[in-house]
Amino acid sequence: MSQFYFHLRDHKERLLDPQGREIRSLDDIPQIALDEARGIMSQDILAGKLDLRQRLEVEDKLGKIVHSLRFSDAIKIIDGGLNIRIGR
Repeated sequence: MSQFYFHLRDHKERLLDPQGREIRSLDDIPQIALDEARGIMSQDILAGKLDLRQRLEVEDKLGKIVHSLRFSDAIKIIDGGLNIRIGR
C-alpha cells in the first residue's frame, strides 16, 4: 500500500490534502477520485452552488501527480429536455 494525496484545485487556488490515504493499487485511484469528486460536488449542491472548474489532483508521496479529474468529467448534466453531456 502506498500513500496518496487528493488535492482540490479550482481556477485560482489549491486546497492541499495534508493526511492523504493509503491506496492498494494505482488502478484503484480513478474510481476513488471519482467518488471523492462526486462527494464534494454533492455537498456544494446542498449549499446551492457547483463550480465545475474544480478538479482533484492525486499525488504520490514524492509529489508526482498520478491522476487528475475535472469535476466536469465526473457528471452528466441533463437540462430542460436538452441532453447536455459533460463528462461521464
